[in-house]
Amino acid sequence: MKTSWGKIFLIVFIITILYIFAITFEFYKTKIVWVDNLQHILAGIAVAMFSILIKRDNNKKINIAIWIIGFVLIITVFWEIMEFLLWKLLPFYAQKFSLFSPTILEAFEDIISNLIGGLIFTILYTNKIKK
Repeated sequence: MKTSWGKIFLIVFIITILYIFAITFEFYKTKIVWVDNLQHILAGIAVAMFSILIKRDNNKKINIAIWIIGFVLIITVFWEIMEFLLWKLLPFYAQKFSLFSPTILEAFEDIISNLIGGLIFTILYTNKIKK
């Protein structure tokens, strides 16, 4: 699977459209959670693609897989910490833009969804490598 900036920007664009759709129709305030999970899975794929663009050496499959998953996990945890800080420091904006995880369980669901996206990309990407 060839990665490119164009594919990453396309995924980010789709995530943005889903976000606007969810905000407009107040999906975050209902039990419709699949939109949030889909956004996080797509974000995991985009971050995984980005990790390949910044690390372009020819390692073994296992090293590449560890790099991708580790990178996705670090970025995901950083994002969830930023959401938590926004929720604590600027709750009005966090609620207005639905940029927060109201519970630790929801934060873990976000992390798992991102990792699923990262795993999907990792499997597809490493299966194309001959080593």
